[in-house]
Amino acid sequence: MRAALTSRQREVLDVALDLGYYENPRAATHADIAAELDCAAGTVGEHLRKAEGAVLSELRR
Repeated sequence: MRAALTSRQREVLDVALDLGYYENPRAATHADIAAELDCAAGTVGEHLRKAEGAVLSELRR
């Protein structure tokens, strides 16, 4: 499934996982991830939405 992602989507997803974004309760926010990657929180959200969409599309097959 990682092949369905761009290298930047993989990078953002890896940082999100490392920081605990997908834990319950969340241990990180888009802002936290953005600070790690030196980009805007909105950019993180966009990359995560696209990565999640790609992964879910692959699971659906």
